[in-house]
Amino acid sequence: MTSKQCVKVAQLRKKGYTDFESWLKTDDNVYVGRSGRIWIHGDNKRIFNYKGSKWSNPFKVTKESSLEESLTQYIDYIVESGLIHDIHELKGKTLGCWCVSSDCHANILAEIADGEFLKNLVNLLD
Repeated sequence: MTSKQCVKVAQLRKKGYTDFESWLKTDDNVYVGRSGRIWIHGDNKRIFNYKGSKWSNPFKVTKESSLEESLTQYIDYIVESGLIHDIHELKGKTLGCWCVSSDCHANILAEIADGEFLKNLVNLLD
């Protein structure tokens, strides 16, 4: 089953990881967010720059665009961009994002990868 993981360090430590960089090194984990940088603590203190994912949501939540609008645009985007053809890459993986809430594009990706998205859509239409 595909799942979502908040990649904030406090959440990762609950799962046994020391930091985001160590989480990324696990093959079953796939980061689905934008590029950025974070401070890594510990013996080897440094700034860790990480790449954005092809699965990141390019539609930011702003004063003019709600979370719901962002997620709706994202669904259209993964279909229109052709990313939907690569969705099998995510099946059974843990998808990492900085969002804490369940309303997140990572959850949408997990539902699509597991075939639950279409089932939920059909149930809404019934």
